[in-house]
This record gives sequence, structure tokens and C-alpha cells, in this order.
Amino acid sequence: MPDAVQGVADLLTGAVAAGAYVVDRSGRVTSVNRTTLELLGFDEGKVLGRAAHDLWHYVDATGHRRASRGCPITAVAATGRAESSDRDVFVCRDGRLLPVGWTSVPIVDPGGPGAALVVFHDISGQRVELRAADDLAEVRAGDPAAAGPAARTAFLTEITLALISTLDVDEALARLARMLVPRFADWCVIDLIELDDADRVRRVTVAHTNPAAVRELGPVVTTRFPLPPPPGPPLARVLRGVPSLVLAQPDATGSSTEMERQQGDLFRRLGASEALVVGLQARTRTIGAVTMVRTGGRHFTVAERALAEDVALRAGIAVDNARLYTDTRSAAEALQRSLLPVLPAHPRITLAGTYLPAGRGAEVGGDWYDAYWLGGPSAALGVALGDVAGHDLQAAARMSDIRTLLRAASLVDDDPAAVLTRLDRAMAVFHEGVTATAVYARVEPAGDGVRVRWANAGHPPPLLLTPAAGGPATATFLDGGGGTLLGAAPDLPRASAIVDLAPGAMLVLYSDGLVEDRETGLAPGMARLRQAASVLAPAGPEHLNAHLLSDLGLEPADDVAVLVVAAR
Repeated sequence: MPDAVQGVADLLTGAVAAGAYVVDRSGRVTSVNRTTLELLGFDEGKVLGRAAHDLWHYVDATGHRRASRGCPITAVAATGRAESSDRDVFVCRDGRLLPVGWTSVPIVDPGGPGAALVVFHDISGQRVELRAADDLAEVRAGDPAAAGPAARTAFLTEITLALISTLDVDEALARLARMLVPRFADWCVIDLIELDDADRVRRVTVAHTNPAAVRELGPVVTTRFPLPPPPGPPLARVLRGVPSLVLAQPDATGSSTEMERQQGDLFRRLGASEALVVGLQARTRTIGAVTMVRTGGRHFTVAERALAEDVALRAGIAVDNARLYTDTRSAAEALQRSLLPVLPAHPRITLAGTYLPAGRGAEVGGDWYDAYWLGGPSAALGVALGDVAGHDLQAAARMSDIRTLLRAASLVDDDPAAVLTRLDRAMAVFHEGVTATAVYARVEPAGDGVRVRWANAGHPPPLLLTPAAGGPATATFLDGGGGTLLGAAPDLPRASAIVDLAPGAMLVLYSDGLVEDRETGLAPGMARLRQAASVLAPAGPEHLNAHLLSDLGLEPADDVAVLVVAAR
């Protein structure tokens, strides 16, 4: 699970008063709170990393065993759809059946689901359950601070779930605003300090009990304005670190700064009898503020102010983690894209390449392709495509080093098997313990066509596309030149293989993200690739490269790299 998502998940499970745990896409527990351990009698060391279904959800209320496949609780991590039950049982460590009600919600990044948070409570005491239900109804009626402890916990949990179920900052804050209105305020506005300019503020969202009132505001909703120097108006003071301020007469603010003019315009146009401005705290700094406004003479109590500060603290941490995730992913993506080569122009060889980052999860890995002149009278090209183990910024950095080592090795040896052997031995010195797969080929003119000599280090086999008169190309996977992956056994012998490409023939190198399904493996994906590539090939290598992913209907769970080598 991405570190940013895991950090928020750990925070939530620690804050929830009910039982709470987080499972990854395989259903294994990655976080668990003390209440879960106390209710079910488990030790934390015996829970983390194990399948939650097999630990406490493997029988139903009658004692009959139920299959783990399709478990509604853990399936949420894969489907992205929340599930719940108000009548179920968990199995305690000592074998007792504990009646529970549970809710499982997805924890997602911008691309899709990656984990699930499960919150459950003991329903063996019916009267307690009814009291909690009454409290929650009181919250939803609009008075969370005055409701009982169970309702306060339910309200905070609901807020936190909304925040962590997306890693899009603007969407998370828009959800928060919609949940605060009308239950906590008649309207509210959320502002963030700009990431790249600490002296500017961006208005992220405005929510109102009457959505039409927000639409009538026009560009005011998404405006930017300078953060005035200290001490400044109330919003500026909160953005500089004051935890919260209550404005008894918000419509009386001055207009000496752009921030005051923006705030004053909102107060006049939407109405205000009292406003509560609360800072969004992220660890040791303030990153934004929530302004909650009531009309019609209603005022904020001391309890409501405390509750608002608690909500803002959770929102600040969620926003900071989402930003951290985005920054890390963007940096790794930028590194990978910066390393993609400008494909050389060759009179006898056409090259086309694609790199696509993973469609979900924070996985940014070590996929790459490369093509470059080898020099000499034969006008040979070196081409390679590989995948370094790992899905993070470190994997992308290692990929950069390994690509450079491969280039150096290919200038020493003409034989691809010898090149991969040199690379493997270099990795044992500079990247001990790192593994990778790769295909390396030396491509050069031969007769009327092109000769390809290649070696394969544990990578999916190249796909040969041979033109066929009046129809799709013949597609064949090349099993020759096979050898063990890099980083496993540097001294094992490797072998090269040769294939000649007639004019119009193509060789497709690809990473496993193009064909691998975590449930079905490689074979079905390779069959789909062969069929799609054979249909696209007659239109040429650029067309094949441009349309292959879309024709496969691919939303990759892993990075994808593709390199097409065609003989003219």
C-alpha cells in the first residue's frame, strides 16, 4: 500500500473508538486498532500481514464455513464499492462468535481502489445499539456537538472516511464542505495556502444549503488572493497559526486587503450572523482554513468549536498526506519520462515506443525502454526493454542506473547474452540484492531486411509480427534466448537467439504490465496481445504503438512500456 495512504489509515484506525482495521487488495491486514484486538482477543503480531477473512470472518452465524473468495468485506478493496451489514458475526481468538455490525469502505487514489477500511462494533447489546442509532440520528439532524459520545465518534469517522477515500485534494475538501453543510453550518468555504507560493491563498470550494447560491457566485468560488502581512484580518491570522477564531459580526470586516474584500463579499452575498474560522493543521504548520458560517442568529458553542477543530485536524493531515503522495508519484514519473530516449532515426529500421504509468495505486516502478546507436560500419542499434523490481521512487532511480550500465556493457560486447552477463555482474557490485528482467537486442541491416540478435533475462518473450497477404499479421512469441532474471545468479550461462525480419515485419518488446493479470497470470493477457497486435500490424509500427493499449482495453495496475522494432 502507498505510504501516504497507509499513514492516513494508521491514523484513522488509531482514532476510531469502534473496532477498525485496514486490508490491502489481497485481503491481508495492514493496520489494526486496539479495540479490534480487545474485542476479538488477538495479538497485533499475529494479525498484521494475515488474511482478515481467515482470522475472524470464516464462519457465519450458524457456524458454517464460508469461502474467502467473494468475501464482501475484503472485496471492497478490489471493487471500490462500499459494503455494510448490521447483522454478522466475527470469530474471536477463543472460538466465540461475536455479533457485529460492520462497514467496509474503499481507500482509493486518483486511479482507483487500493485498500479497504473496515469499522465494526459489537451488537450483542441491543439497547446500546439503539442508543447509538438515536445519537447518530441527532447528528444527522444538524447538532453533532450536542449528541452523545457515540454520535460524535460516528460523525468524525464519517468525515475521515470521506477524506481518505480519495487522494485528490480538491475533491476531498469538497466532500468535507458538503458534509459540514447543513449539519454544522449554513454555508462554508475552504482555503489553502499555495504549495509553490506561501504568500498566496487559493479558494478551493464553497458549499451552501442552497446549491444555486454557490452557482450564482461565479468565479468567486475559485479565486486566488495574496496572504496579507501580519497581523492581517481573521482569516490571515488563522492561516498563520491561530487555531480558530469566532467572528461575531463577520459582515463588519474592513476592505483594506484583497483577502478582506473577498471575505466581505461572501459574507454580504450569502449572509452571516456568526462565522467560525478553523485552521487546517498538518503536523507543525497550517496549510489552510475552513470558514463555517451560520445565519439567522445561530451561534457556535464551545463544544462545537472543539469539534470543528478536531475535524480540521483530520482534514489537514489527510490533505498533507495526499500532497505527499502526489509529489512522490510525480517525481518518480518525471524521472522515468526524462529517461525515455529520443528514438534514433535509421534508414532501414523504424522504432516506436510508449510508456504508461500505472492506472491505480501509488505504484511508480522501474519500467523502461531504450534505443541507441552502437556505432561501427554495420549501423547497428541497441534496443532494450526492462523492469526493475519495486514500485517507488527508489525503483525508478535504480532503473536509471541499470539502464546506464546496460548501455556501457553493450559497447563492449556484440553478443547480447554476453551483454546481459556483464550487466548482471555489474548489478551484483552496484545494486546488490536488486532484481530486474530485461530483453536486450542488437538490431542491424542484413540483406533486404533486418537481423535481430537478442537475449532475454526473465522477461516476457518478444512478439514477432510477420506480414500476411490481405489480412492480419502472423503473430508468434519468440522463446529463444531465454535466461534467468538479472540479480538472481550472475554466473549462470546465458544464450542469444537470432531472427531475421523481412521488410514490413515487426518485433514487439513489452513489460509484463501489458499482459499480466494478478488473478489469471500472463497467459490470457498474452493471447489478447497476440490477437490485437496481429490486427493492428498491417497499418504500420506507429499505428500499432498508438492503438495497442486502447485496443486491449487496458487500465494497467502496473506500469507499461512498449517498444516496436520494424524492418522497412
